Amino acid sequence: GKIMFEFTFVNYNTLFFGFTLDVNFMCSIPQKEQLLENMINSYEKMNLFHDVDLKFQDEELYEAIYGAKKPNHLINFAKGRLNACGR
Repeated sequence: GKIMFEFTFVNYNTLFFGFTLDVNFMCSIPQKEQLLENMINSYEKMNLFHDVDLKFQDEELYEAIYGAKKPNHLINFAKGRLNACGR
């Protein structure tokens, strides 16, 4: 759904671009929706969705490790990225 979509978006940036990715560069890429779809397809090919699911099954464990309820701060970060692109 929408949450996993945004979560995948922010994690793809973290794993493959890092937090220093220039927003102007990301926003200059045509067909951003297609780009996001390609990111998700790449995730599926690498079987990373399973790892993500395991990581978030136990919310208490997540809070203990990351000090936050799952995964609101990541979703907000992803929304910030999309808003920066005029979404």
